[in-house]
Amino acid sequence: MKNKPLAVQIWLVFSGVMTIILCIVILLIPLLVRPFLVQDTYTRISEAQTLISNRQDSGPGSGKPFRTKDNGVVHHLLLVNGEWIAPPSSLTRLPTEFLATAQGQALLQTEEAKQYKTEVGQQTLYYIIRVQQMEGQDFFLLSYASDTYQQEFISSLIRQLFSMTALILLASFPFCYWLSKYLSRPLVQIEQHVQRLAERDWNKPLLLDRKDEIGRLAKSVERMRRRLVKQDETQRTLLQNVSHELKTPVMVIRSYAQAIQDGIYPSGDLSQTVEVIEKESERLERQIQQLLYLTKLDYLATQELTTRSVCIADITHDTVQRLRWRRPELEWEINIPDIRVEGDEEQLRTALENILDNQIRYARQKIWVSGGETEENGAHALQLRLGNDGPPIPPESIQTVFEPYRKGTSGQFGLGLAIVKRIVDLHHGKIGIKNEEMGPVFTMQFPSDKKTR
Repeated sequence: MKNKPLAVQIWLVFSGVMTIILCIVILLIPLLVRPFLVQDTYTRISEAQTLISNRQDSGPGSGKPFRTKDNGVVHHLLLVNGEWIAPPSSLTRLPTEFLATAQGQALLQTEEAKQYKTEVGQQTLYYIIRVQQMEGQDFFLLSYASDTYQQEFISSLIRQLFSMTALILLASFPFCYWLSKYLSRPLVQIEQHVQRLAERDWNKPLLLDRKDEIGRLAKSVERMRRRLVKQDETQRTLLQNVSHELKTPVMVIRSYAQAIQDGIYPSGDLSQTVEVIEKESERLERQIQQLLYLTKLDYLATQELTTRSVCIADITHDTVQRLRWRRPELEWEINIPDIRVEGDEEQLRTALENILDNQIRYARQKIWVSGGETEENGAHALQLRLGNDGPPIPPESIQTVFEPYRKGTSGQFGLGLAIVKRIVDLHHGKIGIKNEEMGPVFTMQFPSDKKTR
């Protein structure tokens, strides 16, 4: 059914619901209506007997049937001195066993009138036996009617229900068609918008003022469009920054190489000129490695992270020992307890290297690293604080310092902190930065592998 047009689907569902309701009603009609019809039958029989009693001038034995106003027929028999008096058609219609049973019931009856019911062949007979007197003689008046009227009434009611249901189903198709158009119109609009997004045309916003599920879908598509626009802007910025940052060392290397070929040494002598080329080559290599690593992290974000227990104190001390030679004059203060986290050791080491590299670049005299346990939402976490006594970070840069391709105040290519942010996110951690009295401080928080007791 899902491959049919929406109007047909709605109509089929509506038809199915109506059919189920009709079946339930058909099953309930006999149960609900029959008691009323039975009581109505007894009422008709009683009224017919009253009419007989008021027409004593007809005399016993007339047996003439009296038709009630709704075409139901009530027949009458008289039991006088043990003999049934009725038209021959009435006596031949009734079995002898029934007449004998009715005679016994009449003789045992103590009430003036009493209701009875019995099965005769395929029919149910409802009858009332009433004690009467005429010309000083007692006799019994038996009036009966079959359930034919009840069956015809119920059958007629069911046929009318079938007819009404068929008319409702036929009349409902235009409504279902209109409803499908009403529901599908915004869906078609969303579909067209998504097709434009697939063609990289994401400048026009999707405007649907609805509060229902379709409205929420439209808002989700609009959020996706905005993220695509932002991603496109980021990619454009990437191309601009990458082309500029890679072009600079390449131009220096080429110009110095050409100068050497021409016998010119821009840095004084051959050794110093070659040293400049080597430094620019290292810079170019570092930028390429950062770009590749950032791309790798983007891929790993779509995969399940393979983790193991990592001692943050160990990798912090190792990283400090490897990097402190860059500025031997700096004072280091390390205070990290032996706390372990679940994570990828290589990624965590890279994150610490990039942050410490940033600290070394801006510190005046001192860098400090401290850590400790904290608890959040019932779970233990490790918090690292890395600070230096360098200049404060401009307020406008605090919000963008972790964005890719941002340059620092020294003009360095801004991928290091973006890599740190990606790694922290992959480990379900948090990272932030703020200016304190001593200087700027980075704060990283990772879930600890220690469980809350």
